[in-house]
Amino acid sequence: METFSNINYIQCLETLQQPEYQSVKLIVLDLDDTLTETHYTPLPQKEPDVQFGFFYVYEKTDLQNFLKTLQSQYRIGLWSASKAAYIHKIIDNTILKEFDFEFVMTRRHCKRKYGQYGDITYLKDLSRIDGFTLQELLIVDDTPKGILPMERCLKIGTGNG
Repeated sequence: METFSNINYIQCLETLQQPEYQSVKLIVLDLDDTLTETHYTPLPQKEPDVQFGFFYVYEKTDLQNFLKTLQSQYRIGLWSASKAAYIHKIIDNTILKEFDFEFVMTRRHCKRKYGQYGDITYLKDLSRIDGFTLQELLIVDDTPKGILPMERCLKIGTGNG
């Protein structure tokens, strides 16, 4: 299973066509650095798609085609370790509003892992998704270490599409 190499949208779609993914019915998508890019300062050559506080959010290149292709073949869900207000602001102000997600899961749906110094890591435990076995779902995310089990993650590269 090609889980930890950095892939782009085209490579992701090609990977999903491989025989080991035939049982997949649901693709879960991360938001930040998977579907969008977030910066603390605006990019000089492009207007942000959303501004939320000090965050300038940009849709990744070819996002719409990627989502259309996925939705024509799979059910899709959205799961971000971000807070709900941030996620819904992005959905409501980008092309994401044009797509029918099976669910939108937020930080409150994540497991919390407390570090030695009080830091918190938010983990997306795929077993919390009802109605699908682990073999029937796959998550596309830029941070596999935040996924349980990591083997069900296709790591998308950060950067523009």
